[in-house]
Amino acid sequence: MQGALDGIPGMAVSIEPIGDKESKNPWSHDHELKYDVAAEVAAGIFRKRDQWFVRPGQVLNVNVPSVSRCDVKGIKKCSLGRRVFANGVESRKDPRGGSYHWIGVGDISAKNMPGSDLEWIYQSFATVTVLEPNLANMESTDKIDEDIYNKELG
Repeated sequence: MQGALDGIPGMAVSIEPIGDKESKNPWSHDHELKYDVAAEVAAGIFRKRDQWFVRPGQVLNVNVPSVSRCDVKGIKKCSLGRRVFANGVESRKDPRGGSYHWIGVGDISAKNMPGSDLEWIYQSFATVTVLEPNLANMESTDKIDEDIYNKELG
């Protein structure tokens, strides 16, 4: 994302530990991650980088299920799913002795969103989604009447 902020197109790759499909938490990290499979899929996508249609300032987000190479069913373009993190918070110390808080301690679940990356990964497909770091929606921002808020501030 940092490169995208500087106008450099990029690619992010994640291994998705889909785990036991019967598990309460199928995205746990309780099994072996297949780095070699993720690297092979990512390299194949990278070789076709001229066909990404990713502009400067965008990132191609690639997620690869942690399954054997023969079990990867293909690649799907899709929307982003939504993981739901637990409400737990842990206070920790960084290597320099500074404090920080780890938010979301506990099991991870997912909101069922048909056609999302989480749905396809769960079915053993790799996924691609184009991301942009700018979260601002200027169309809606332009509709804000500043005078309403300025009157409130008095």
